[in-house]
Amino acid sequence: MTTKATPNALILRIELLDFEPVIHRQVKVPADLTLADLHECIQLAMGWENEHLYGFRIGRTHYGPDGDGILEDDVGLLDALGRGRTLNYTYDFGDSWEHKITVEKRLAGDSLLPRYVCLDAANACPPEDIGGVFGYLNYLEAVADPKHPEHEDYLEWFDEPLDPAACDLDEINRRLAVLE
Repeated sequence: MTTKATPNALILRIELLDFEPVIHRQVKVPADLTLADLHECIQLAMGWENEHLYGFRIGRTHYGPDGDGILEDDVGLLDALGRGRTLNYTYDFGDSWEHKITVEKRLAGDSLLPRYVCLDAANACPPEDIGGVFGYLNYLEAVADPKHPEHEDYLEWFDEPLDPAACDLDEINRRLAVLE
């Protein structure tokens, strides 16, 4: 009789919903991480600044630090998931950045060095406080069109226009290295 070894690492796909082309990160993480650890990993992998409330949802169970649901500090990801493979993560309840997180693979015997690593990524994550999906899409439209009524206002927000396709895997991994 063969038994499956307990995983010590997971490969997760973190996808920011409602965007085309897709904005995603594929990360390898320790299997024993808590939901609080996962939140930190998502923040760094996506490039968020951790300035807003957030929460997880697995099925009908909500987890979050704000007292609305179960506090996630001591909840292990695998315990919360059970046999499931997906969970939802909402960051910034005002802008409502919705993410779908999928466990793509459970690894046994992984060296865990580095403990957190981004294996693949596509497209830039929108900046904080830009107004959610529609605010970001409006920003992209405005900076691309010099005749757009908000063109000059948006150009003042950042030193240079944001490139929605920009995604630097090395930079993401430098940010994730602080989780070691």
